[in-house]
Amino acid sequence: MRQAKTLKICANHLVVSTTKMQEHAGSDKSCVWHATDFADGELKEEMFAIRFGSVENCKKFMETVEEIAESLGKNVESEDASATVGLLENLTVSGSSTAEAEPKVETAAPPLAS
Repeated sequence: MRQAKTLKICANHLVVSTTKMQEHAGSDKSCVWHATDFADGELKEEMFAIRFGSVENCKKFMETVEEIAESLGKNVESEDASATVGLLENLTVSGSSTAEAEPKVETAAPPLAS
């Protein structure tokens, strides 16, 4: 995607807990990652790449994205844990067991005479 006035390239997508940044092969100044793209009107998984002017800027970008992804992962884990605790608090066990209950005997109806 490009900005309207300056025509500079920009990206606008979500960083999710599964986002993994990797150094691009052959250069310390570039990195790649996977994200969903909707620029063409349909949602599809794409690989993105970016090249920086310095190694420091590239490392800083990668660390920032990875920190965000980790924090999102922790939030999801804590939400799952909270939901599990809530379900366990509402869990009750009845006093009777199936072994103590009398078995039900069902009888079939007699066949109809023709």
